[in-house]
Order: sequence, then C-alpha cells, then structure tokens
Amino acid sequence: MKHGVIVLLALGLASAPIARAAGLNLAWDRCRGDSPVELVRTFACDDNQGSDVFVGSFILGTPAPTASIVEMVYDIHSASGGLLPAWWDLRSQSSCRGQLFADGVLPALAASCQSWVPSGPRVVIIRYDYQLDAPDHAKLVVTARPTPLQALSLAAGVEYLGSRVLLSRVGAAPPGSCGGCLEPASITLSEVRVANPEQILTAPAAGNVVFWQSAGPTPARRTSWGAVKALFH
Repeated sequence: MKHGVIVLLALGLASAPIARAAGLNLAWDRCRGDSPVELVRTFACDDNQGSDVFVGSFILGTPAPTASIVEMVYDIHSASGGLLPAWWDLRSQSSCRGQLFADGVLPALAASCQSWVPSGPRVVIIRYDYQLDAPDHAKLVVTARPTPLQALSLAAGVEYLGSRVLLSRVGAAPPGSCGGCLEPASITLSEVRVANPEQILTAPAAGNVVFWQSAGPTPARRTSWGAVKALFH
C-alpha cells in the first residue's frame, strides 16, 4: 500500500504545473521559460528581409484575480556606453527606421509560457523615446489588454506572455541603410505593471536581458514612468 501511495504521489507531482519564481523574463523568439533559449542575436546586416523578435514575459508572485491591463517597459542601451546608433531610431516613419511592431501572439511551440488573454490581447506601442534622457538609451512602452476590456484572473507562478516586439531588418543593408546595425546593444525588460489592482514587477525571474550582436555587461536599470497610469484606476 505504501508503494502505491508513493507512486500516486509521484504521478501527481509529475502532472502538476511547474511553479516558477516571480519576475521578468526576456529572450529571442520565444518565452524564456521555453527552450532552447537564445540570449544573443547576431546578424550580418547584409539584407533587408525579415524581422528579429524579442519576447517579454512575466511571472506573478501573488494571484491577480481582476487583471485588465499589462504595461511593459523595455530599455535599449548601446553596449559601449556611447551614442545609440541610428539603427535604433524607430520613432516614426520619418525616422531612419520606422519599423517597430508589437503583438500578443504566443510564440510557436510555446510549452510552459501561455497567453494571459485566451483570445490574445490587443497590444499597443504607447511610446518610443530615442536618446531622450541619455544619448546611449532608448525606451519602449507597450500595453496589452483584452478586447473587449474585461477583468481576467491570473495565477501566481505561471509564465505569461507580455508581448512580442518585432524589429524589422529594413535599413540594414544599402541602399538607404541606417548606421549602427553591427554595433552591440542590450535590451532589458525593466518593468511590468499588472492592473487592477496594481502589481509592479522589476526583478528578473530567469533573466530579463538579451543582447544584439554580442553579449556584454548588463546595464544598470533605469527608473521607468507610468506611461498609462490613468488606465490603472
């Protein structure tokens, strides 16, 4: 009998969902909780086709029974600490590269990661600031919400997709190329706010930094702002 109890217990543990540490995750192409994980994206900058996709996800430490909106803040830094090149000037179609998109599409072959909105959230880029507060820095703020707006229950310990961000390769190669595609940079998912009521996540779970062209030191996290604070109340 004892052996039967042990076997049943083992089967129960095997089928239970894996609880993960609370915090923020970032990886190329997929959620960081799904493998294989790619943290460094290298590109020869020799064509203008396709996109590179980084995926931000989050894990709550406590349940959010009435979540209605998620805000994500991404920080981009030049690895050298010098001027963030024109390759990252993605403010508008009149910029060197007006090719930045975000969505809530769950990456293919997602296993542990899941969407917090069953039908997929509506994802909107709220703002993108290039060299606004420092010459080596750009900041991207993205929000995701159900359509129509409704309150949803999010569990603790589950990795939820925040957003995918699609970085087009347009402007990488001549003619009309934007300088700096080959220069290393880092991308950090610095903050996720879940409302309502508000929960703010700033610490990494498995890791909240990815690299462009080559790995480098993780930059100090900058304080972000509540870009859509009014929506949280």
